Amino acid sequence: MISKKPGSALHRRSFMQAGLAGLAATTIPFSEWFASRARAQTVMTRYSAFSDEGQTMLGIYGDAVAAMRAKNDGDPLSWTFQWYTHWVRGDSTKSAQIQSIYGGNPSYNKTLALSNWDTCRGHGGFQAEWFLPWHRMFVFYFEEIIREVTGKPEFTLPYWPYDQVQYRVIPPEFRDSGSALFMPNRREGINKGEQIDTLPGTTPLDFSCLGIPTYMSSPGNPQGFNDSLDANPHGAVHDDVGDNTNMGAIPWAANDPIFWLHHCQVDRLWASWNQKFDNPSSEEFTDLTFTFADAQGQLVVGTTGDFLATEPLGYDYETLVPLPDTTRPILTLSSSLPVGGTVLFGAGAAPRTGGAGARLLGTDADSGAPIALGGTPTRVALEPAVGVEAGLLSRMNRLSAAAQRTFLVLENISAEAPPTTGYLVFVNLAEGEETSPQSPAFVGSINFFNAVRMPGMDMKMTDSFVFDITGTLRSLAEAGRSDDAPVVSIVPTGPLDEGANPEVGSIRIFTQ
Repeated sequence: MISKKPGSALHRRSFMQAGLAGLAATTIPFSEWFASRARAQTVMTRYSAFSDEGQTMLGIYGDAVAAMRAKNDGDPLSWTFQWYTHWVRGDSTKSAQIQSIYGGNPSYNKTLALSNWDTCRGHGGFQAEWFLPWHRMFVFYFEEIIREVTGKPEFTLPYWPYDQVQYRVIPPEFRDSGSALFMPNRREGINKGEQIDTLPGTTPLDFSCLGIPTYMSSPGNPQGFNDSLDANPHGAVHDDVGDNTNMGAIPWAANDPIFWLHHCQVDRLWASWNQKFDNPSSEEFTDLTFTFADAQGQLVVGTTGDFLATEPLGYDYETLVPLPDTTRPILTLSSSLPVGGTVLFGAGAAPRTGGAGARLLGTDADSGAPIALGGTPTRVALEPAVGVEAGLLSRMNRLSAAAQRTFLVLENISAEAPPTTGYLVFVNLAEGEETSPQSPAFVGSINFFNAVRMPGMDMKMTDSFVFDITGTLRSLAEAGRSDDAPVVSIVPTGPLDEGANPEVGSIRIFTQ
């Protein structure tokens, strides 16, 4: 029996003879792999990038990025290999990059690439429930690789604490044009240290996901914690920081060193949510396996269940994010209608009638047709559902008195290419009123990070956003705003890239 490590010539020759079957045979279960690690009995702390400890770690990180970029692209410890594990560059395809880097002959590293590249979960609806655990694994093994490349076993990856407004600037090390952490193609103003969610084209960060009590989204629950976090702040930060050849596009995102601090923060938000709420426990969720190459080029296969808590993995966070005092209400849908709720108004490809135990308040005038967005505000007048009287705000007051909530749902948003602008969403915006998050008519924002078709994917990628607008409608009613059927305004925050063609599949208002 051959017992040499995968890096040896003997192992590689044996593997090339065995092909993919040999790769599977050399894969080690995560539990066995982790038990053999020297730090399996210790817990190391990940620090804020703005702390003294985090600053020290950023120095190590910068050295590692430079060293990884100097490696051959086909080396599993190279920057390109790790970037392509998330997704291959957007102007090419996985097969083209495999051929370009490895040629036509078989090799161990080539088969690793075939197994690992383009494996990101959470985009385009493909195994979206595993967005958080897949990225936790990705960051975990990346951190191991940094330790190997630098010879610094004490290294932990810093997180970017943009949950605090004062830290919504990219850390200074990433703005230094002489540093390996610098990227020139970030959004204008980012490398000048400006606040990331206040620049043209950006959208404000939203942490209301931390109050959502359920992890999973489903056809009956479109706003689970995992998907809501994926949309905002995760997707919003991507689009706020980068252009369409940088953080703002999935295939390019992991080429920017800030990507990893961003996903360390996303992981911290998940750990924070777990202070109060539980992860799914079904075998369907916990038993799904993912495979990564470790710092020695050994394939390690782990289950989702292996990665549901940080301390058993040997790390924790300097601080966690405080959770909101109140739990966010959940809109529960059955098929396309809410159970125990009312669909009052809607627009686009949406039903016009309620169902048993459900009520739709309205849709737009052109049911069945997506709503095209442009470089100027789009106003959509929602039509009442059959059997719903006009007068949204007075109806909302009565429903609020009955302890019901009202939700605005923008479903199946998509774009052909990154729009490079986000959109603010308003209900019953007054004529001439300022279109800013400070408006009483503001309900939230949408971004298209998870809604743009990627190379190698033949499917149309879509995303959906759910906003609890109960308080907004109550405030508008108290201010004496119009009692007509609602008008939803979708307002770009910057110039729209030609050819992006962003659209919203449907807009609906529900009560529950």
